[in-house]
Amino acid sequence: MKKFFASAILTAAVILTSPAFCAAASDISLPAPSITRTKSLGEVMRERQSSRDISGEPLSKQELANILWAANGITKRFNGSEGHVNPAALGIYSVDVYAVTAEGIYLYQPDKNKLKLVTAGDYRAATTSSRHPQDFAINAPLNLVYVENSDAWKKSNHPVNAERQAAFANIAAGAMCQSVALMAHNHGYGNCVRGSVDTDAFTKAAKLSNTQKILFAQSVGDSANVAKG
Repeated sequence: MKKFFASAILTAAVILTSPAFCAAASDISLPAPSITRTKSLGEVMRERQSSRDISGEPLSKQELANILWAANGITKRFNGSEGHVNPAALGIYSVDVYAVTAEGIYLYQPDKNKLKLVTAGDYRAATTSSRHPQDFAINAPLNLVYVENSDAWKKSNHPVNAERQAAFANIAAGAMCQSVALMAHNHGYGNCVRGSVDTDAFTKAAKLSNTQKILFAQSVGDSANVAKG
């Protein structure tokens, strides 16, 4: 019996100190974005392109912070006021950004500069089509999924119909993914905007409600096809 308990204690100790257990997914507090310019805006706009040659090398917290800030972050303007990096019609920010990594699905909270864990586990395959899966997306260190949340319009003093809400959400998401593309290219990362999302699988994995609608996804990661600096 003593040997049994000793073995059980040893097994528990091994599990608790194993890398897999210690690296269990949790909320991620991000550092302030590092807004450094390695190229001129004109150069970045001229050279920006989609890249499917994306390395599976994980992004650092700083790299995550920079990309997510470009997607939906909050910035201080020259006059001291605060606002989102990207515009939204009538000031209603109805598009949420979900960050999907090998560790889990996270909801980006721009006001807290934080990634809130939604579901632990590797769900990157759910960000691409189940019928025609894209391997680069499954292996990418970061997949962003842009999700419209119509509940955001409950805060508006100028209600609009569902058709206009959808149009405004797509305009906002378009600006967001372009900002990500420019930030990614500026730092030498590849990116690719994709419409092929397994909506059923991702809806379930991300615990989306019936007022949330997946718009599209964007893969980001280091790429040999993008010049550094």
